[in-house]
Amino acid sequence: MEVFCLGNKPWQPCYVMRMNHTTIMLDCSLDLPVLLNFLPLPLVYSPKLSGLPRWQCKDPSIAVDLPEDIARLFRENVGHVFIESLPLFRLPETGLVDLSTVDALLLSNCFSALALPFLIEKYGFSGKIFATKPTVTFTKQLMEELSHYIYRAPPTDHSAQWKNDSLWSSLPDGTLKESSDFHNWKELYTMEGIQKAISRIQPISYSETIDLFHHVKVTALSSGFCLGSCNWIIETEYNKVAYISSSSTFTTHPCPMERARLKSADILIMSGLTNAPSANPDTMLAELCTRMAQTLKNGGNVLIPCYPTGVLYDLLECLKAYLDSANLSNVPVYFISPVAKSSLSFSNIFAEWLCDAKKTKVYLPEQPFPHAEVRGSYGVMAMRVPAQLKEYRKTIAWLCVAQRFSE
Repeated sequence: MEVFCLGNKPWQPCYVMRMNHTTIMLDCSLDLPVLLNFLPLPLVYSPKLSGLPRWQCKDPSIAVDLPEDIARLFRENVGHVFIESLPLFRLPETGLVDLSTVDALLLSNCFSALALPFLIEKYGFSGKIFATKPTVTFTKQLMEELSHYIYRAPPTDHSAQWKNDSLWSSLPDGTLKESSDFHNWKELYTMEGIQKAISRIQPISYSETIDLFHHVKVTALSSGFCLGSCNWIIETEYNKVAYISSSSTFTTHPCPMERARLKSADILIMSGLTNAPSANPDTMLAELCTRMAQTLKNGGNVLIPCYPTGVLYDLLECLKAYLDSANLSNVPVYFISPVAKSSLSFSNIFAEWLCDAKKTKVYLPEQPFPHAEVRGSYGVMAMRVPAQLKEYRKTIAWLCVAQRFSE
């Protein structure tokens, strides 16, 4: 058996495993932090961004031959250099394995599937793709949201003229210069590419065993990370491999992590590791609630960057309960995202993928999440754009992470 790690970070899983004449890819995460190397994309003219100084190349041998249209693509702010161009994305490593030879792709959750359209459009991947139904739905939402925020801004210089080795070597030390693989960064996929990729995914259920070409059997087990998230058991006649991606033993809204069937594995592959292993969720949530209440009582507004799915549902529930206990129940809560409405709706639809406590509510029948009951003047209001927020004071707005590209 051979295992290749194609991911750039321990919390951005992407592996390829060869066993028993079958090649299997495990997850295909997209490196989103690379976007921090680019300036935000303003929807309208921004004097603040336009007023940032142009970066000046300090190497005279390079500067003398550097075209002005390339030099203007770099701006400097507080000692850091940023690219003023359409943001590009770093893909998993593509040189170790011919991706067109991969027989199957197993997706563990919606956050580790964002590179899928790239694999299909640019690298000839034609294998089978398996994921749970919630993972398929929320993967599509995440991709659509990301594409919406990238392409909604006025057209900018889409060229990659800044991909110049000599110029790159003259950049000051920092995050940007350390990204030596910038030649492989790609422009984001389109809505058409998203639809094509999603249509290729075959939905499966927990504990459902799939026979791959009569050589390997794979089974999805709940990982407790988010709705539909899973770990994988990969079995042959001789070996049992357990692949553990992003998982959680913390009691939240998804089905709890299934651990019993992982214990008898011959080989254990772990990925999706947290970069804050010592962080205590209870302590962090308590601090967030306290600071939020202080801000609101002082007449301020609270902005919370977040993904449009996952832990968001637990945070909405916890913070709404805290607002009620702090006599702040009249504070409107906005969830701002192009997929906000569908995200909240689907969280209540996927009953079979919820923990027992919330699953029981569905059969009473009651709404499993309180945000379905409190929508209205003083509840959770889903919005595509924050245009109406100027009419309010003392509000809480949930902004998706991708909105860092807008002012």
